[in-house]
Amino acid sequence: MLENLGRKETTPRVHPDVEDPTTAQVPPEGAPSAADNAIDTNAPAPGIYPSPDGGAQPTTTNPPLVSDDQQAVPAAEQTKNASPDAHPNLIPTHSTRFWTRRKRNACFVCLAIAVVLVVVLVPILIKVVHPKVSQDALNSAQMEFVSLNLTQPTASNFSLGVLAKVTNAGHSDAEVGFAGNMKLFWVSVVDGLEKQLLEFPMSTFGVDKGNGQIAQNVSSVNITDPVSFAIFNKVLLGTPSFTWRLLAPVNVHAATVTSGGLTLDKTVVVAGMNRLAGTYAREFNLLGVPSATASTPINMTVTITNPSPVGIQVSDLNFNITEPTTGTFLGTAVTTVNPSFLNSGTIKLNMLATLVPLGQIPAPLVAKLTPVLGGIGTVNLTVTCTSVWGGQVGWLSAALVGTPLALEFGKGG
Repeated sequence: MLENLGRKETTPRVHPDVEDPTTAQVPPEGAPSAADNAIDTNAPAPGIYPSPDGGAQPTTTNPPLVSDDQQAVPAAEQTKNASPDAHPNLIPTHSTRFWTRRKRNACFVCLAIAVVLVVVLVPILIKVVHPKVSQDALNSAQMEFVSLNLTQPTASNFSLGVLAKVTNAGHSDAEVGFAGNMKLFWVSVVDGLEKQLLEFPMSTFGVDKGNGQIAQNVSSVNITDPVSFAIFNKVLLGTPSFTWRLLAPVNVHAATVTSGGLTLDKTVVVAGMNRLAGTYAREFNLLGVPSATASTPINMTVTITNPSPVGIQVSDLNFNITEPTTGTFLGTAVTTVNPSFLNSGTIKLNMLATLVPLGQIPAPLVAKLTPVLGGIGTVNLTVTCTSVWGGQVGWLSAALVGTPLALEFGKGG
């Protein structure tokens, strides 16, 4: 009708009276061929079109057949070969979009695998890998004591100030917390066995990129074996070094994950006091004139060098003074400032010495001592502890009492 005027057929069509060549049966002899019945796709659709002279002229309802020398093309084949540009209304048979069904399915599969990996691997990292890495870091860590100060000693306990350096403890930042008390063992030089000496609580300490510091004050350290602890302190005072083993259950918090059930187990070689070698008394003042019948009091300052990081608070130290070659008794000395502290490094003890009457000393030794007492030259003496803390701290008395120490006395010159 009029609405069909000027409309161009855009979709290839097959005439309803023409069978699909792919399914058509062979016609009997004399029947029209498929080429005779093919539709001319370029023919206009049925309707009223203007004639060349300006009038309306109907078209034939049946489009003319193609000529015999043209080969009919099936509609399906025309649609397949048609270009979308030539036929804008023609939908392509395959999608040209990036997000295809195959890619979408592959993405879903990858996401599912990722979720499974996260669900499986994260618990493994937390429960297996992280604890192992943390334990390896603890095992490789090195510990060095800077100071261990024993104060307020009693027969069964004391207070402890700890300062230690930790190195080589992994490569990340971490916090090490204690799940139980620290146990301290001494590797005995007598029989080679480990003897537990102490037990005490410890607080959390931090490690920054494998290095850290332990700085803590423990109010009460329990002495678990007083007899062995007394023997140990004698070794501490008299030898260049000794060996400790530290054992404690710990947990490590690193990378937002906390691993428990770990063990801090360190064997540490610690410097001993080595008999406080190098002790001297160059500062002294005679409070009287030495005589053959009366004792002579002497104020003096004794300088002690303690090479060990272990320091001990002492009080009421009493010493006997002797000449080392002959063993001649020369007098006594007591500390005047109490308590005093035998800390690590160089320390000074104020003491009051009492020299026996010169008449009780052999003449050759008196001749040797007289210029020294006058401020010229030096003399080597031996001092031996006779009492500490009034004998109330058994393990400390057992370590100090009876141990001879060398003392250089005199101002030199």
